[in-house]
Amino acid sequence: MSLPAAFHEIAGRVNNWGRWGRDDEIGTLNLISGEVVREAAATVRTGRRVPLAVDLRQDGVQTGVIPGRVNPLHVMVQVNQELFGPGTVATSDDAVTLGLQAGTHWDALTHASHSGRIYNGRPAGTVTPHGRAAFSGIHTARHVVSRGVLLDVAAAKGVDRLPGDH
Repeated sequence: MSLPAAFHEIAGRVNNWGRWGRDDEIGTLNLISGEVVREAAATVRTGRRVPLAVDLRQDGVQTGVIPGRVNPLHVMVQVNQELFGPGTVATSDDAVTLGLQAGTHWDALTHASHSGRIYNGRPAGTVTPHGRAAFSGIHTARHVVSRGVLLDVAAAKGVDRLPGDH
């Protein structure tokens, strides 16, 4: 499938590759300086905290649109298993199969590529099948503290979830 020309035009306009040097691995996180963090802290008025976590649920956020992305699967592997015979110590154990796209997480700049390249023009092949990124992995993000604006569009429209084509 070919992408429309408008996609390539927008991508070229918003591209930050090289903006902070060819060795940069954190992209626009460079904009969150110490001064920005101090200014953000100065805007706090109430101390109200808003949790943004998505619960891990078997009927969670994955809808099947992207192959391989699954919601968590939680199973009991033993229930009240008596270890040393009847009337002795018993344990119950469970296991979880967890697709990492099923809950709250951060994506690194290596999460998506275009035309075989990731951030700053590095080859997409630098991301390994073992989940390691030679460059721009999430570990390079360090601490991220700033201010932001949260828009709950779904709630504003009176629904729990927006349709995929919204």
